[in-house]
Amino acid sequence: MSGRNLAFKRNASQVSIHKDCFQNECKAKNAVDGITNEWFWNKCSLSSDEENPWWNVDLGIEAIIHNLHIVGFKDVKQTYQIEIKSSTGINNFHRVVTAAANVDTNINVIGRVVNLTREVKGRLHICEVYVYDDCQENMCGYDCKKPCHCRDATIWDKLSGNCSNGCTDEWEGSQCNIQAEETFDCASGRYGRNCMNRCNKNCKGDQRRFCSTTDGSCFGGCNDGWKGNLCDEACYEGYYGQNCSTKCSDYCHGGKGYCNKIDGNCKFGCMIGWTAPLCDQACSSGMYGHRCAYKCSQQCDKQECNNTDGRCTRGCIPGWTGEKCRKPCSSGMYGHRCAYKCSQQCDKQECNNTDGWCTRGCIPGWTGEKCRKRVYSFNLKYIIASV
Repeated sequence: MSGRNLAFKRNASQVSIHKDCFQNECKAKNAVDGITNEWFWNKCSLSSDEENPWWNVDLGIEAIIHNLHIVGFKDVKQTYQIEIKSSTGINNFHRVVTAAANVDTNINVIGRVVNLTREVKGRLHICEVYVYDDCQENMCGYDCKKPCHCRDATIWDKLSGNCSNGCTDEWEGSQCNIQAEETFDCASGRYGRNCMNRCNKNCKGDQRRFCSTTDGSCFGGCNDGWKGNLCDEACYEGYYGQNCSTKCSDYCHGGKGYCNKIDGNCKFGCMIGWTAPLCDQACSSGMYGHRCAYKCSQQCDKQECNNTDGRCTRGCIPGWTGEKCRKPCSSGMYGHRCAYKCSQQCDKQECNNTDGWCTRGCIPGWTGEKCRKRVYSFNLKYIIASV
């Protein structure tokens, strides 16, 4: 972690303040005062017992957020839902982390508002939040409001105003604040003033032929995973491919930020019920579960089931019950949804769970597959005597 902490003394808010806190204690601003008071509970931000309690900080500007460092109270384990939103409220980042005391998470997104939510009912206790970020391209100064013409400017360049890697085209001076004369023609593969710069290797195709000799822009666009006129900007988390225009699947294990920026393959596999490598297709019909390795129950109607947990989506074939249709009808019942009673004339009232045939035969005086036909007996002696 290095550079500016843009959360310092910015406008912070939280869902509520705990009832045991006095004036200036447990407030949201205590988590951005630059003081790590992880052993003094009332010097931190502390909410009441709430359902999904939240805390957030408005950085005041949109910036490129590289790293988030959260200091909790002592070694109390908490699960945070981290969200980073733009000035217009668009959610550019989402991640769930669980840790005791300190949380470090690396990020590379543009945002203005950092929101933390505890995903259970209880208190949210945060002692300090550090947001390490960088100004957007071409902007410098601690508040990122000063135009900047440094080439490949580091955070320290943007804070100091000095350009350690030289100036962008058409600018010169130690702080690159003097506009230079027009650039001139260069040999293929180079561009800029005095032809000091090489075309970016991420230009699509042969970069020596597809790069402007004046400003280095890539005529043929960028290789997958890169964007910008110079093809020097990697895709933000959650995007990949040509011009970073395709969203990673929501079903990548760990969230859509965990996909390869070139081809979109999910780095850590898929969530349950989805297939690799892009995790954008549910298990094929009849399969479910982790890596789609399990077959739906044969007793599912048409053998169709939910791709994640195997529950039969169309119900069960006759004779079976339960979410996964693995339980036969209870004794004395049969058929669709086990809704029919076995014939009272079945021996011990037991029958086949699917079609109701009496499995032990019939009680005396009855016959047939379901024992529904009465047997009539005749007295042979009486018939002979009467003849």
